[in-house]
Amino acid sequence: MNIEFNGKSIANYKLEVSQIELWEIKNAIKRKLKKEREFIDEMYTENQDEEFEKSNRTLILMLESIEKII
Repeated sequence: MNIEFNGKSIANYKLEVSQIELWEIKNAIKRKLKKEREFIDEMYTENQDEEFEKSNRTLILMLESIEKII
């Protein structure tokens, strides 16, 4: 990858990441998201108040958005 600043090359980088490494990273993120969602669901079960429900829903929507991107 050639990085330029004001039209001048400041560095050349070659990025090498194998498909297997990308797959492993993706799966690790998915596992972490699943654990976070389970934790949020568990916390909601224990604390069923209106404010917590709103923040819980927001967090779940954020997790779902991240899952779609991945």
